[in-house]
Amino acid sequence: MKRLTTILMALGTIGCGTHGSPSDAASQVTMASLLDEMISYDAVTGYPAVNYRAAQVSSYDRRTVDPHEPGWFANDDGAGFERLDTIRGRVEKVLFDGKGPGAITRIWMTTNDKRGTLRFYFDGADTPEIEIPAYDMARFPATVGTALSLTHTHYEDELSKTGGNTFFLPLPYARSCRITLEEPDYTVKIPRYYHIGYRTYANGTNVRTFSLREVRKFADRIAEVNRKLLSPETYTDGTECTRTVTPMSNGATSLHLPDGNKAIRSLTITLSEFDPADLAEIMQQTWLRIDFDGTRCVWCPLDCFFGAGTGAPASSNWYISSDGKGSFTSRWVMPYAEHADLRIEKKTDIPFTAVITGYVDDFEDWYSCFESYYPTLQDDKGNYESYIEQVPIRLYRKSFITGIKGDFVTGKVKHNLSLSFEKQWYSGWWGDWAAGYGYLYHGNIYDNSIEKFKKPIVDRIDWGNYKRQTSSGVSFIDTIEAGKLVAMLGIRHQHDKTEKSYDGSANSPSIGLTYKLTPEFSIYGNWMESVIPGVTVGAKYANKGEVLDPSKTKQSEFGVKWDRKNIGGTISYFNIHEQLPMVDPKTNIYGYNGQQKSKGIEFTLFGEPVKGLHVLGGISNMLVKNIGGTYDGKRYHGAPRWMGTLALQYDMTSRFSLTSRITYNSYAWADDNNKKKIKPWTRLDLGAKYSWNDRRYPVTLSCNVINVLNHRYWYGAGNNSVYLGTPRTFVVSLGMDF
Repeated sequence: MKRLTTILMALGTIGCGTHGSPSDAASQVTMASLLDEMISYDAVTGYPAVNYRAAQVSSYDRRTVDPHEPGWFANDDGAGFERLDTIRGRVEKVLFDGKGPGAITRIWMTTNDKRGTLRFYFDGADTPEIEIPAYDMARFPATVGTALSLTHTHYEDELSKTGGNTFFLPLPYARSCRITLEEPDYTVKIPRYYHIGYRTYANGTNVRTFSLREVRKFADRIAEVNRKLLSPETYTDGTECTRTVTPMSNGATSLHLPDGNKAIRSLTITLSEFDPADLAEIMQQTWLRIDFDGTRCVWCPLDCFFGAGTGAPASSNWYISSDGKGSFTSRWVMPYAEHADLRIEKKTDIPFTAVITGYVDDFEDWYSCFESYYPTLQDDKGNYESYIEQVPIRLYRKSFITGIKGDFVTGKVKHNLSLSFEKQWYSGWWGDWAAGYGYLYHGNIYDNSIEKFKKPIVDRIDWGNYKRQTSSGVSFIDTIEAGKLVAMLGIRHQHDKTEKSYDGSANSPSIGLTYKLTPEFSIYGNWMESVIPGVTVGAKYANKGEVLDPSKTKQSEFGVKWDRKNIGGTISYFNIHEQLPMVDPKTNIYGYNGQQKSKGIEFTLFGEPVKGLHVLGGISNMLVKNIGGTYDGKRYHGAPRWMGTLALQYDMTSRFSLTSRITYNSYAWADDNNKKKIKPWTRLDLGAKYSWNDRRYPVTLSCNVINVLNHRYWYGAGNNSVYLGTPRTFVVSLGMDF
């Protein structure tokens, strides 16, 4: 035995979360749910809906282990990595090795030489889901937008030149994620700096593992996230609270805020009538104090609160904006239960005028309700019905995990073993509908008749019965390397128990095989099963409060992958059987009603066939059908049969590049009965990027047009609902590195 590592962690939390309709399964973490969280100002106001711990790994010097050892003061931070792995004959540096369930939330990296190959392996697979032909997240094999994939201004296109980028597209995984780097020569030191931010969810959390297929599926949602991140909107609804003080006198000036369960959703302070040379001192000597419910929570200079820095220069991000001339806006959501007291305290003799403006609105308790908007098609003409739903949840969670892992060699065969045990305890109240489900309104998706609604006020909370759930599991995985063959064998035993509802166990085996035919071609296949805990049925159904039995998913995939220096691709076939809950229209009972079978073929292509021309594309044919139950033989709603994407980038010069992307979705059904169609659609995006040096500072100007032809289209969102696609959108960004 070469290495033996023991891990022991006990985690106890008390938290509250929210659920929408059961088909949303708030307990499920997906790329789409993480994207939605990124553009929700409310997401940081309470405990997360599912329990997770945030952490980070980096390129720090791994010799700094023990203060009593000689390496404690080592500072070669550009050379750190976890270990060296031999994968299919390649020596790869392991930058990150996360055991799931979890999610990558941020990747930052920079280097003075981008040559190498990054690979992302999910759930124990030995075939990477993501392969990037450089130490360069800007070459990610899908278009994710400039907000989610930020290229630093010192970046140079050539592989042998400098590179730096920050990548924000979330990469969730159900069981594990391993990020590796294959160097041109791993014995030669090249500075590689990186930060990888990630979450570790409580074992048993339902996480849908990332796939490039989902990036194409949620292309419109990704585009919407980019638009909102690049152009954040300041809240201007609710009650406007404003005060103008001219001139501002020494001492405290208060802004009256309404009482009740409210939240400050935006705060703007504008200073004027002063010498611009005095702005820095004014910002340092003028303090903001905010007391929430009798407790001082904010007490700092204005430049600190607004994150403007010394001198208060112009800046802008998702939460904070500064014009550099004396106007500052915060979009942090600051809730309070009964009372808030906001004061500005002037501690300088420099005269100026201050205008304080805050927008305050109702704020439901962080455990009280969730609101969601579902336009449900009524016919093929585009008429829809919609409503708001609200349901309270107060949930307590505890979890425990322990495990052991190690590796050894028998002859020419290498084994990497891991054994883990985990247990989770859940208890709490799943409440009844608080308000709003009967709040219906209508419109038509094709004639812009979308009604604007006011948020209903919660007038009652019916907590229902107290429930207890436990989930425990034992997992064993053996990764075997034998020459050109790599095999992964695993099994998980899971036991779930819900008070007075369900008590049972299930085994989930998995196997994966990869064989390298030649240095350029390999074949692979995998088969796995997974068990997902059952959801609690919402109050609008006849069996409200019932906890569904766990569901089992079976998935198989095999394919061929080739990678030549200038071009590569994959051809794969996949087959998935899963139980998904749905409502029986005759009985209004929500539960398992047959199975969903997904099968299809996918082809991807990537590379640089001609110098300067970068190609990334793919096409898939996927059939998703209901097997058994009420909708036997019907296509699953919201799933198009054909999906295709082609992205091109042409480097006109080392400074100037043109980009284009075309996306196609065939028609899809909008309902379970396959009577209401969503029309097929095609979208064209165009862009350009130019970089130059302003004196000694690199500058990059990017211009992008999303949906150039302004094609009006809709796409399926599940729950028999549809969402409007992104209209023609212009995005211009200017960045400077200094």
